[in-house]
This record gives sequence, C-alpha cells and structure tokens, in this order.
Amino acid sequence: MERTYIADIKNNLGKPVLVQGFVENLRDSKYMAFIVLKDITGKIQITVEKEKLPELCPVIATLTQDSVVSVVGTAVENDFVKMGGIEIIPESITAESIADALPIVRKILDPPRRSAPASSARA
Repeated sequence: MERTYIADIKNNLGKPVLVQGFVENLRDSKYMAFIVLKDITGKIQITVEKEKLPELCPVIATLTQDSVVSVVGTAVENDFVKMGGIEIIPESITAESIADALPIVRKILDPPRRSAPASSARA
C-alpha cells in the first residue's frame, strides 16, 4: 500500500490509507487510546477502541512521544475531532522506532511577540 500524507487524507475518506509519522501525543486509557500523529504535512488523530482491537494494545503500550509509527486504517469524518474533523480508525499499527522518553516535560511556547519600535521623542 502506498503512503498517504496527512494533508491528502480528505481525498481518501472511507478508503484504507497508510499514514506514517511521529507520535506527537498519546492518551492511553482503559477502553480507548488516542494518538496524535504528525508528518511533514500536518497532524491527524488515530482513535483506537481497545475492545474492538485488542491486538493493538501491546503496540500502543510501548509507544512514547516522538516514536515513529505506520498506521493502516480507514479515514472517517467525526465532528468531535478538533483536527479538521477527520480521524483514522486503525486496522494495524506498526512501531517503526521507539523513542526514548525525554528527561524534561515539553511545553509548547507562544511565538515571540514583536515589540513596537521605541518612539524617539525629541525636545
């Protein structure tokens, strides 16, 4: 199967797709797991219902931020998903590379603000 970039997912709704990228965020609860996957073109949410796909649980348990994964699944529209209203329901997840956990917590910083040029008051 040929790789689909995240920016091109809207053209493939309802079809099987292969996306590859870095794990930006992972929420792993008892019944569900949510992976935010990013590639060079954008981000998408991977939604896993653990009851329906118990074979994916061991792979998800090993993932860390910045791990590289390949996901085969179906792209579907969902109004509750904040990233463009599209998510992928996976059939398989392959961990290509597991990243070591960073010893610090990453914060997303606001972009630096430009200060207004100082006006020179001449008397």
